[in-house]
Amino acid sequence: MNINIILGIDQIDSKTIDNNLIDIIKTDDILIQSDENSTFCNINNGDNDRLIIFGNIIGKAAEDIQQEFQQSISKYSIEDFINKLEGRFVAVKISDERCEISCDRFARADLYYTENSKGAIFSTSLSNFKNRFNSYNQISILYSCQHPHLSTAHK
Repeated sequence: MNINIILGIDQIDSKTIDNNLIDIIKTDDILIQSDENSTFCNINNGDNDRLIIFGNIIGKAAEDIQQEFQQSISKYSIEDFINKLEGRFVAVKISDERCEISCDRFARADLYYTENSKGAIFSTSLSNFKNRFNSYNQISILYSCQHPHLSTAHK
């Protein structure tokens, strides 16, 4: 599973875009990329709300999850969705003014991040940071390994 999530217009540049990954969402200030086998389901409720799940879900097909969650995206937090699923995955919930990102509830999927005052970069691979930074933020790596739920308000 290779996922790259970039929040903030100042973060999206040639150093953070991985041309080997597929663009799942690309707006002025959000870029979400993954390899072709990582996206489990991409649910849009017809408004501005979207739930994307990357990785593997146990016991449910993508079509079942889409049917179950499509009408409830705006009603529930990312934690509500995470608690209804089992597997090794990363979930992203996007609404008008928020982007919430979370690993599965037992943090079986590695998710690393770094942030600054203008945005943040999340990735399942440290190699996605190599072109942008000379070193890794060790505190971010430790935090992401211990805390599966990361949420950020992003406008």
